Amino acid sequence: MGIVESLAKTKGIAFRAEVPPGLPVGHGDDKRLTQVLLNLVGNAIKFTDHGEVRVAVAQVDKTFHVSVHDTGPGIAPDVAAHLFQPFFTTRAAAGGSGLGLWLSRAIVEEEGGTLAFRNRPEGGAVFTVELPRSQVRGPRSAAANG
Repeated sequence: MGIVESLAKTKGIAFRAEVPPGLPVGHGDDKRLTQVLLNLVGNAIKFTDHGEVRVAVAQVDKTFHVSVHDTGPGIAPDVAAHLFQPFFTTRAAAGGSGLGLWLSRAIVEEEGGTLAFRNRPEGGAVFTVELPRSQVRGPRSAAANG
């Protein structure tokens, strides 16, 4: 997460990652799931001018939950209706291709999961990835955290 920490620091916002100890390691396409996480965190940083971006990971029953919380302006309803469509961009996101969220959702769904978002009542947005824990290798070891 060094890249996103650096981006957050450059913007003057805090970045936190909350990963509980002993969280099992799941199987999946590491490269593509990392792409999803970097996209979600990158977007959160892009649209947050004050406050923080926080990534929280949890295991609930047989599902991994990864949520990206931000303290940005949230997502307007007219934007939310098109958020996961290909080539959809907002004026504020000028310069982007409009493919990041669409591709992220496709990747997560290929892994058997879901990608959704909601606005936070106090401001900002939360994007949540839920992935099945069907193939778990066991608790993360200190060596795996390398």
